[in-house]
Amino acid sequence: ESVNFQEGLEVIGEATFANTHIHNLILPNTLESVDYLAFAFCNNLTSVTLNDGLVALYATSFGYNKSLTEIVIPQSVTYFPNNAISNHTAGLVIKGYTGTVAEDVANAFLYSLSTRQLQYRSALGSYYYALAIPDHSHDAPGTCHLCLYV
Repeated sequence: ESVNFQEGLEVIGEATFANTHIHNLILPNTLESVDYLAFAFCNNLTSVTLNDGLVALYATSFGYNKSLTEIVIPQSVTYFPNNAISNHTAGLVIKGYTGTVAEDVANAFLYSLSTRQLQYRSALGSYYYALAIPDHSHDAPGTCHLCLYV
C-alpha cells in the first residue's frame, strides 16, 4: 500500500495510519507536523524521507516499525524527540545534515548503542550514521539495553 498525500496538508493527526500496511509514503511539501503514533506499527514501512518544510515530529510518530531501516531528516525539522522513531529493527540509518536535529537524533541513538559507522558525503556536506542493532525480541521492552526509551 502506497500513500501519496496532496499538497495543502499541514498536519497528520494522532494514530491516523497506525497499524496499517503502508510501505511507501510521499509527503507533501506543505506538511509541518506528524503527531503521536501517526505511522506507528506500520511494519511494511522500510524507508521514510521526510519533506523539506516539516517542522515537528512527536513521540513514536514512526515508532515500532520493525522493518524501518532508513529515515532522512531535512534541515527544516526543529523538534524530533528521541522516541519518534523507536524501533526494534536489525539496523537503522539516519540521514541528515550536521548541525541540525538529524545529528542530535543520530547522536542520541549512538549514545544508546555500542556499534556505529560514520560516513561523510562531502559533495552535499551531509552525513549519515549506520547503526547496527542485532535482531532481538524480548518480553520486557522497557528493560532492553539495545532499545532506546526516552
